[in-house]
Amino acid sequence: LTGAVCVLGVGLNIVVPGDAFEIVLNFAAVAIITTWSMIVLCHLLFVRKAKSGEVERPSYRLPGAPVTQIATLAFLASVVVLMWFDVPAGRLTLLCVPVLVVVLVIGWFAVRKRVDTTKALGEKV
Repeated sequence: LTGAVCVLGVGLNIVVPGDAFEIVLNFAAVAIITTWSMIVLCHLLFVRKAKSGEVERPSYRLPGAPVTQIATLAFLASVVVLMWFDVPAGRLTLLCVPVLVVVLVIGWFAVRKRVDTTKALGEKV
């Protein structure tokens, strides 16, 4: 997979040599923004479940939560907005995101039967 991505990078450098680095950098930024957004959203949902008594919170608490979480999400969203105005590389990257989402969903459905959920759910075998 890494080799295939490298080949895509070489092809991108042939097609748009002046923008190739910026496009690759923007794709990496979108991946990082998505990852951190999911982490923050999951923590918000975890805190909500803890308040309703469904799960037990650990003793460590995120300082300033939920304000810090909302501020983090706002910051990440502002980076995405700024990327949209970075023409053409940023806009091209953001326009590719729905395609990437579809590919990831198809990939999930292709492998989900091989995922052992008993370990993730903490069930005894």
